[in-house]
Amino acid sequence: MKLASAILTMTAAISILPACRAVSAAIVASAAYPVADMPPGHWAAASVDKVIALGVMTATGSRFDGSRKVTRVELANTLARFAMALEKGAWQPSPASPVRTKQPPETSWSGTAVTRYELAALLDRVGKNVGQGLPKPGGKTFGASEALPPADISKVPGSSAAYDSLAYLVKNRMVWGNSILLKPGDAPVTGKDVVMAVAMTISGLADRLTDEPQNRPDLGEPPGHKHDK
Repeated sequence: MKLASAILTMTAAISILPACRAVSAAIVASAAYPVADMPPGHWAAASVDKVIALGVMTATGSRFDGSRKVTRVELANTLARFAMALEKGAWQPSPASPVRTKQPPETSWSGTAVTRYELAALLDRVGKNVGQGLPKPGGKTFGASEALPPADISKVPGSSAAYDSLAYLVKNRMVWGNSILLKPGDAPVTGKDVVMAVAMTISGLADRLTDEPQNRPDLGEPPGHKHDK
């Protein structure tokens, strides 16, 4: 069940990033958290407002620097905060958005560097969709599904600016062994990198919050049960 959920999560994430890049400038919203360097009526204004309000992304000195390319370190730190916000139910009151079923060619977005504006839009939309399907916050966690491969953080320097975030993601299986996040640095991330990283994060979070039979005590065989000879 959780493996199927992980596959569906990845499919949904792949459908959302191209949609964010195709958003028209006609989509306008005013931000409650003013960003000095974001043009009035910017297409990502509502998403930037949301991720800043929830502490998922930051605007240092009222500057969001939305056109800057997202690095691996920044993506790791952002996804850790994103997962924590989702676990608290931050996006649950919001209505989910339809997910596109027909996708543009992967070559049109997978190898292109992702900007902070695009990441904000992606996380806001993913948050709205995923928030509807996650269990309501209750304080109890599960996790450790065999469907999600463990990752090794031992090769990540303790001095890395992303170390604490990666430790959280690895512990909760929100990053897997083949993730580019395990090689943190200032290299920009591509559309494919972001889609894979977001899918891993959501899969691990769903695993952490979703109960399964193997998490429950063994009740034994039902009364009167007889083995076939």
